[in-house]
Amino acid sequence: GSSRNRPDGSTLLKCEQQLADGTGAASWVTTEGWDSLVYLFSTVQRDRTVGGSGELYEKLLWLHVPDFREGGMIRSIQSVESPLGSWVEDSSCTGISVSADCPYRDSEMDLLAYEPYGCDAGCSQVTAYARFETSIEVRSSALLSLINVFATCIIMGTMAWLFQIDTEGLVIAPIEKMVNIIKNLAEDPLRKPDLSRFDHPAEGGKDGKIGPQLETGALEMTILQIGGLLQVGFGEAGAVIIGNNMSSGDGELNIMMPGRRVIAVLGYADVVHFTHLTDCLREDVMLYLNTISHIVHTCAVRWSGLANRNLGDGFLVLWKMPEAGVQGSEMVGMSLTMGTGDLATRRSAIADRALISFVKIIAECRRSPDINRFLTRAKQIRLAADQTPIDFRPEVGLGLHVGWAIEAPIGSDFKIDASYLSPHVNITMLLENATRMYGVPMLLSETFYALLSLRAKERVRKVDVVTIAAKPQGLFTFTMHNSVLEAPEGHNTGDIIKPEQLEDVPVEEIEGGSGAEFLWLIDQDIVVLQESIEENLLSFFRQGLCSYVDGDWTKAQELLQQALAIAPDDGPTKSLLTFMESFGFRPPQDWIGSRGEWQPF
Repeated sequence: GSSRNRPDGSTLLKCEQQLADGTGAASWVTTEGWDSLVYLFSTVQRDRTVGGSGELYEKLLWLHVPDFREGGMIRSIQSVESPLGSWVEDSSCTGISVSADCPYRDSEMDLLAYEPYGCDAGCSQVTAYARFETSIEVRSSALLSLINVFATCIIMGTMAWLFQIDTEGLVIAPIEKMVNIIKNLAEDPLRKPDLSRFDHPAEGGKDGKIGPQLETGALEMTILQIGGLLQVGFGEAGAVIIGNNMSSGDGELNIMMPGRRVIAVLGYADVVHFTHLTDCLREDVMLYLNTISHIVHTCAVRWSGLANRNLGDGFLVLWKMPEAGVQGSEMVGMSLTMGTGDLATRRSAIADRALISFVKIIAECRRSPDINRFLTRAKQIRLAADQTPIDFRPEVGLGLHVGWAIEAPIGSDFKIDASYLSPHVNITMLLENATRMYGVPMLLSETFYALLSLRAKERVRKVDVVTIAAKPQGLFTFTMHNSVLEAPEGHNTGDIIKPEQLEDVPVEEIEGGSGAEFLWLIDQDIVVLQESIEENLLSFFRQGLCSYVDGDWTKAQELLQQALAIAPDDGPTKSLLTFMESFGFRPPQDWIGSRGEWQPF
């Protein structure tokens, strides 16, 4: 049989060796061979050492097998000494159940058992056991498990982070942006939502460009468009309607709300010769009308006003006035021309800005190439049709008044318009209508005139006294002639046109330094519109108007005739002469210094 040699080369295992009892039967192993077998069994894992140090991964702690030295009795082998090496059991880790003194945990030991083949009963007496220490293997396995868990956590965390980025960019951020848009509209229905505060980096690519539009993006744009349409459609008067419905969480649409009383400068603009222009321009009259509408609304908003409703060829704009105090729906300090300190100054500045806005409307309409192109075309159409020529001019009729109005939605659940209702709105429209009668592009009420600054009043001319709502009231106009200044390059509609010496001064400093009062001397539109106006004309007219009011119409006629000689086309002069002529230049017996209840037409 096979054999293992001693260090000196002699044989340890000999299958043919005689038994010690001298019977002559062959013994399969010697005592030294037995010891060597046990030693070799304890080093079965010798090829697996810790860091090459020779320390075994799995050390034999206890061996319970048939002992050759005891005639084959099954018992615990306490130690062996062999030519190949020695082994000693760990006495604290012996037995099928180890004692508490064993330095290893159960999970760090491995118990092996062997039962002879064919054993049916009493096998526990002939079962062989071997216990190995596996702590190094357990620690290595635990370390591998820890590394596996750590790697799994990293992978799962990375995947969760990537998923969160997509979720944040494609779902959460757009939804938050939409909610914020609705909140902004609820808080300030007239302010365009600032989307820069809600932008999320995940919404763009590496180059900052927006990727393919998703459903959330389409929904966001739809909300913005609907909000924009609400702002344009309802305007300032509908701000409360928009805000209340946006902030409501019940899902109900509540548009029929109670009105609110406000004090405001009311302005009305109407397109001159609109009926004849419609006949000439047909479908293109809408382009002409919208061009004028753009100028009117842009100038009003540029000078702190608000665009309200459109009435065919007419446009209502307004400037809300600061109030001395508000208690519920009652106004405290209703006197418009009286106030304390800053309140009166602020009201005067608002009135000045409203007047500047209307002066800008006249200047912008006169120099607009689009408007002049439409009017030239209308003249050519009438000429080709052999119709009576009309001197179409780029003019609008303007009226300015100040008073209270009820801000409210008007209509039903089927259709509403948010607007302002007041007899003062009607007076403003009457002022505009009367511009044809007085031959001026603009008329101002005395109530509005009283709010103007001294600089503004110097530019305004009183043209008549009429009775409105049983109360005499003066009519005023902004004196101007038909010339207009060409807009400089880069000019925006309604902006100030500065003189050359102030070209480098920011507009904000000009407007904010001395308020609107300083602008009457700076803005070149105002300067050009009023230059070369004869002072004698204004003097004769002012004296004639005083005589007219006092009832001395003979003297008034004489003075107004002198004014007319200076400016034959002066509309206010011709209007007063025509009115007095209808009475034979003799005031009626009930003359009180003003015309009767005013009906311009």
